[in-house]
Amino acid sequence: MNLFRAWTRDDDFDAAFADLQDRYTPAFVAFCEDYLAKWDPIDAAPVPHPWDDPETVIRPDGKKVAGVYLDAGIAATSE
Repeated sequence: MNLFRAWTRDDDFDAAFADLQDRYTPAFVAFCEDYLAKWDPIDAAPVPHPWDDPETVIRPDGKKVAGVYLDAGIAATSE
């Protein structure tokens, strides 16, 4: 995770990823934006877990993450 986060903090990698991101799935691009891009090393900014409050997990650019890591994004409803 630290290696990938280090890559995304590099301007050359950022430029290449921006040019190539249409070749990746939207889910992979969202994962990169939500958990890798511009984040500090994993010890300083751990990957969010299911038990974390999603309202408190904020990306370095100030946006909330799309969901918790490995979360399918499906919200449970009670009926």
